[in-house]
Amino acid sequence: LELIEEVLRPDKQLLTNSPNCSRILRDKLRQAEYLRSLIPNENLITTYSLLEYQKALIDSPEQRKWIIKTRRGQKAKGIHSSVDLEKDAKDLMAKGDHNYIIQPYFPLSREIRVLILKSLDSKHSKLIYLEKRPLDKKSPFYILNFENSSPSLIKDNQVPKVINELVSIIINSQLDFHFITIDFLEDENAMIKLLEINSSPGLE
Repeated sequence: LELIEEVLRPDKQLLTNSPNCSRILRDKLRQAEYLRSLIPNENLITTYSLLEYQKALIDSPEQRKWIIKTRRGQKAKGIHSSVDLEKDAKDLMAKGDHNYIIQPYFPLSREIRVLILKSLDSKHSKLIYLEKRPLDKKSPFYILNFENSSPSLIKDNQVPKVINELVSIIINSQLDFHFITIDFLEDENAMIKLLEINSSPGLE
């Protein structure tokens, strides 16, 4: 609470992100395009539009598990797992709903969420690092959701170096924000991928 109070306006209302920031972040496909202009591809989860399902299959012929989610979904809503991407993509398109993105499934060992709070003048930032681990690794798809399991704090000196480097890029970018969270996925080999940025994250 003390950290949040530092980025409150004098009337005790939390500072809001700029309209441009919200416009970029609320659409996950637009956000992915923006992130590709900032972050090296090897540090990103590849994102395709639903219409690009064939390109996804060509780019990753060995990939057997996929995630399909709504372009504007939040708090793990509108997320579907797929082991037959072509069929599932065609079924959605047949319904006339193209507002989905496709991402390869990433077998994570933990998810790291970085909360970033910026001051009114944007000169000062506070960072909070949280981690969560899968509740059930026996499931073919285990998708972490911050609503369903309890995150734990990570000490600053325990944060992987690559995460700090990527967070620094975003803080110093043209994304005009005061409060966002960045979600990273880490696998068993300590490979880290930036999944997405949330402009109105759930903190439960």
